[in-house]
Amino acid sequence: TCHSIEQVQYLREDYFKILASHGEHVVGIHFEPFGFQLQDSLPSELDTVQKVWFEDKRWNVNFAEVLQESAARGEIELTFLAKNIFGGVDPNSPTSIAIWQSKSG
Repeated sequence: TCHSIEQVQYLREDYFKILASHGEHVVGIHFEPFGFQLQDSLPSELDTVQKVWFEDKRWNVNFAEVLQESAARGEIELTFLAKNIFGGVDPNSPTSIAIWQSKSG
């Protein structure tokens, strides 16, 4: 996905489990603005601005939580996660990346 989930306010908790069930080996690659959702020891000013902006617009606030909980439950294997890897037209919405795969056997 590429900035297609940002406007879905809440993902259901089984979102990644459902995606992973659509094939024998599924790889998910998400270029989405979820950096503010990742727990850092010290949130940046950008994290705060992005969080307020997303909450005001009622955009997605649980992508990272649902992703990480799905991995913790063993529904998917989270293979790569990077925060705010590149910007775009809107400085309030930098792109982060998450890559996961379905669990084998």
